[in-house]
Amino acid sequence: MILSIFPEGGLASSVITTVWVGVLVLCFFNLRFGWVLSGLVVPGYVVPLLVVKPMAALVITVEAILAYWIVWIFSEKLAPGRWPALFGRDRFMGLILASVAVRLSMDGLILPELSEWLATNYNQRLDWQSDLQSFGLVIISLLANQFWKPGLARGLFSMIVVTAITYLIVRYGLMEFTNFRLSAVTYMYEGLASSILASPKAYMILVLTALYASHMNVKYGWDFSGILIPALIALQWYQPTKILTSFAEAAVIYFIARQLLKTPWLQNATIEGANKMLLFFNISFVLKLIVGHSLVLLAWDVKTTDFYGFGYLLSTLLAIKAHDKDIFPRLLRSTLQVSAIGAILGNLAGIAVAFILPASAAQAGGEREATIEREQDLLVGAIGDARLRRATLADGSLDSASAQGLADALELLGAGLPPVAAGLAGRANGWQAEALPAGRLALLRMDGRGSDLLVHDQTAPSELAVVIEDPGAQPGLGLAAAKLARQLGAKWLVITTPQLAGAGTRPSVLQTFRSKWRGPVLSIQAGSTPGARVELADGSGTQLDIASLREVLPDVEIGLAAMRRTNAADVEAPAILTLPAQSIRRMLRIGLEEFQQPDRPCRALDHAKGSANFTQPAQRVFLRDEVLAPLLEERQDDGDLVISRAASRALGLDLYRCSEANSPLLALVGTQDQGRAIFDLSGRPDRIVMASLREEVGGSDGSTAPSARIMRDAAFAFARSSDASLLVFAPRELGYDGSQATMFGTIAQTAIDQLGDRPALALQIRSYPAADLAALAAGRVVVSTDRVASQSAESREIIGIVQDGGFDPVLAERSREWAGFEAFSQTALLYLNHSLNKRYAVLYVPTTAGKR
Repeated sequence: MILSIFPEGGLASSVITTVWVGVLVLCFFNLRFGWVLSGLVVPGYVVPLLVVKPMAALVITVEAILAYWIVWIFSEKLAPGRWPALFGRDRFMGLILASVAVRLSMDGLILPELSEWLATNYNQRLDWQSDLQSFGLVIISLLANQFWKPGLARGLFSMIVVTAITYLIVRYGLMEFTNFRLSAVTYMYEGLASSILASPKAYMILVLTALYASHMNVKYGWDFSGILIPALIALQWYQPTKILTSFAEAAVIYFIARQLLKTPWLQNATIEGANKMLLFFNISFVLKLIVGHSLVLLAWDVKTTDFYGFGYLLSTLLAIKAHDKDIFPRLLRSTLQVSAIGAILGNLAGIAVAFILPASAAQAGGEREATIEREQDLLVGAIGDARLRRATLADGSLDSASAQGLADALELLGAGLPPVAAGLAGRANGWQAEALPAGRLALLRMDGRGSDLLVHDQTAPSELAVVIEDPGAQPGLGLAAAKLARQLGAKWLVITTPQLAGAGTRPSVLQTFRSKWRGPVLSIQAGSTPGARVELADGSGTQLDIASLREVLPDVEIGLAAMRRTNAADVEAPAILTLPAQSIRRMLRIGLEEFQQPDRPCRALDHAKGSANFTQPAQRVFLRDEVLAPLLEERQDDGDLVISRAASRALGLDLYRCSEANSPLLALVGTQDQGRAIFDLSGRPDRIVMASLREEVGGSDGSTAPSARIMRDAAFAFARSSDASLLVFAPRELGYDGSQATMFGTIAQTAIDQLGDRPALALQIRSYPAADLAALAAGRVVVSTDRVASQSAESREIIGIVQDGGFDPVLAERSREWAGFEAFSQTALLYLNHSLNKRYAVLYVPTTAGKR
């Protein structure tokens, strides 16, 4: 039986609830064992991260330890005889500054380098920006301060114990027997907390306000219950109503606590320390319960959390300080004054930095490229996920919480939500809102049941919404719809998937969007007719700007359909635009004219600048279905390959014509750790050559290392002598083994899938396995096949390929002396075993000898 204790839209999915549990646990250990009563929000803040992003919780702990060590060394080791040791607010201010320095180093340097090092040395890929990035504006300094009094070892032990018990209570208590859930936890000020590099002004305001509060405390004795109180309030001057609710909540807690302390059963009791904290915080929590349930019962169309104060303990701490000093009006005035001045100083500092360090044109161009790259990443993820769910018949309907979260976000945007600084993000109820530059905002589905994408353009000249319900119906359809939305100046772009028949009454993303959006809707569908056609029904003809549509699609036909209505009786059906493959190519061809002439050699060592790493299934599906499938299907007439070119650009890859020995080829180039592929569309589809780029750069002058050049020359020679249609390069030989969730693995497996059950041969090029085996092979190319028969027709064919490539071959014998030259099937070749009639051979090429 589930107890609906917590109000929906409020404490049922708020970190305030986990903080409440953490405070209870921490106060228990303080009263029972005398553990330090500091870092009150830390256990409740870390517990949701342990469930949602466990690596982020680990990074928080590591950064807190580093901040502690920096201040401890400065205060306890370097200070004696030089300057006074840090104490009280000075020490905490030092921890804040140290935590900012640590976060800058971690987020800006260490974590990206760590991710790159793991990928390079262990073929392990980590999305450090979402899985490793630290969290919280002040959580690092609070945790470091918690270590101070008991020492690092004992402080870390107590933190682990309290956090573990809080986790058990939340995970196996509240989540099992009540309506509380962590799948949609709302992190207050998450947008500011997710990345210091994305929100530097927030840290300026925080630090400067804390410094100013410390100064006013020393000069006038103003006490705010901690210098962080006015610093956190200073962040809310962009939302003055939040400051009002925070102080109103503090006043209510203050007066309720005063009345309770006058009652007979508390009047003579000693209510201090942890007991006082429990009393005031429980009053605050019960107050939030009452407010949340009241709003639900009254059925007011408002956001519950708007009626809560800012933060988790801020209102409670204000109420406690007001009670201790009995100076509530004075505390209110001093806190508001300091926070307002701190906010002004922080903004002025941001403006000054912008003037002193103006962005160069190159930096501005880099930011613009990063913006375009991010939007392309979101688009690729949505289209790839839609194709994946289409193939697996995965149900993408919304549960009640996700549907409500999307509806809330749509209402906020429809009401004219103020512009949000680019780079900020916030997550609630299974959705994440990410602000993009130029007034655009992306709503990303994060409930684990899909990657639907809604992009809102606050500055769009029209009220049009462009919707594509099935982007997997035709290659290039999703990209064409996105380009059409930009060219028409649409307010919305919605990419989703059709709802399964068995979804029941659960709403889909599209149904939820249509129930809240009253503007004109243009639905994009794939078609097989010769030209584009738009069908108008109901009132869509008066809402849609036909003239603008004809500017984009001059040959579009206009038709009228019978009256039709959607599920919501008050919502008119959209206009439906049918795009055949010819129209899709025409739309995507814009901006791709440079493709026509070869401008780079096939062996060029340049790299693409994209950000796709193919660790996500959606990216690999997009590469397979939007780039490779159209390319391989057009191998007969070569077509114009416009869909593959546009899709590869969206992935951040380069697809261009090149030439090798006067033969026109296609090169698909990824970033340095992704590899590349060379396609000969006139070659034999049943011949595939796998090679590796090895260490491409040699000396300080950037010249190619000889070993890499030899391996690359051999790869092109064998591809030409075998008439292979595909030469695919792994970024390094380690890429042959381990996870094939890479560009290299996806291309190789897609080429094999295209053949079905037809016979095929894959040649994999490797370097000699050990230096002491070089003498045995005498510098020749060692051929090792997947079958024992050494004089078979297949073996003789492979020997001929090596000879035609200009190398001297030798067939590896099945004896102990030749151990190491076996054709053991590394992961890249194991896929062949899952397809009929596929064979492979390994060609061991010496890196110190060339052709005959």
